[in-house]
Amino acid sequence: MSFANVVIGLLVLGWIISKQVTRQPLTSKTRLGLILAVVGLAETWNFTQHQHVTGADVALTTLSIAIGLGLAVVHARTIRVWAGDQGQVWQQGGWATALLLVAGLGQHLLVDSLVAPGFGSASLLLYFGIVIFAQRWVVLGHARARGLVPPTDAGIRS
Repeated sequence: MSFANVVIGLLVLGWIISKQVTRQPLTSKTRLGLILAVVGLAETWNFTQHQHVTGADVALTTLSIAIGLGLAVVHARTIRVWAGDQGQVWQQGGWATALLLVAGLGQHLLVDSLVAPGFGSASLLLYFGIVIFAQRWVVLGHARARGLVPPTDAGIRS
């Protein structure tokens, strides 16, 4: 496990949690998820070019990301969405949101003990990007279902 990747992952997790548990305007923009996914894909690809990675390693890491997607759906449901006085739509998670994000990180880093050393931490930003993107999609769907966001504004744009 790369120490630098773990430190970066923990810093990103801390930043994501701080954003999740404070009141934020709900927008349909998903730049954070997209940026993290692209940087994470580049890091993951770079790792595979310099280290031996088997098909089983890729399968287990993919399974971890799939579990992360499931957790994203669950923790998206812990995010409160409401309309403010002036029509602005807001979102805010709580302690359950933070715990589920930490659990997701933990299960993904656990992959490092089962795959090529360092592959789990090398794919960490890819994991975060996909999870944040999925969470945004679910939260927007929830807001749209409640009539807080018009269907034309609920699409995912970068």
